[in-house]
Amino acid sequence: MCTWFYADYKSLENYITRAQKSPLANEIMLTMSRSIAMTGDIRPTDVAAVIASGRSGNMGVFPMVWGFTNEAYSKPIINCRIETVDPKNLWRESWHARRCIIPASWYYEWGVLPTEEGYNTLRQQRDIKKTRFIIQPTGAEITFLAGLYRYEEHSGKQIPMFSVIAKVAV
Repeated sequence: MCTWFYADYKSLENYITRAQKSPLANEIMLTMSRSIAMTGDIRPTDVAAVIASGRSGNMGVFPMVWGFTNEAYSKPIINCRIETVDPKNLWRESWHARRCIIPASWYYEWGVLPTEEGYNTLRQQRDIKKTRFIIQPTGAEITFLAGLYRYEEHSGKQIPMFSVIAKVAV
């Protein structure tokens, strides 16, 4: 599952600039103490440019923080599986009302090199240093990730938060 993605300013300038100019950008920066650079490696809890419908229903580009918060977890929930998005209460409302698109240059997946597979027990494979793979469609400068978003209250302000929709690899 995607745990980082990369936003190259050159290829995503239009999206990043529009999100940075949004009044929400300053609100997020002040309320959440987050950078609104929205470029380079984007990690959980970073701010990213996201395409979504605004409160008025019109599509636009907005700054959003990556990761839903939940009292049951100490870390933000950054991904949701498409296979379980509708039945789970955490995602259901966003699935039906607040879908979004996250422009990225590429995303990363970590895994074990094929040369390491099959030669170790599952326990040994867990201990093998994972390799970071860059995933990007051939010839594309932009990869669009599917996501969900919601508004969460932080310090008395409604802050938009997003999560990436992922699918179990087969």
